[in-house]
Amino acid sequence: MRVSHHGSDFAVYALLRQIEIGVGLSQALSWMAAVLFAYVVNKLIVFRNYNLRPSYLVKEVGHLWLHGRSQEPLPGCSWWSW
Repeated sequence: MRVSHHGSDFAVYALLRQIEIGVGLSQALSWMAAVLFAYVVNKLIVFRNYNLRPSYLVKEVGHLWLHGRSQEPLPGCSWWSW
């Protein structure tokens, strides 16, 4: 069975709306849940990285935050340079 981050996003959004959380907050929280779900699935299944030590996770999130904010996903690699 294949579960996508879109499914988790919608499920969390529907649950939050059911308990009468506002639309904007429900969207923000469901987006964060989908990103976390995708991160965990990719980390464990795709990359087979089972290192869950808090110090490692903080370092990894910091790296993703710093490098994910640019237009280029990797140094010297542009989305447009096909």
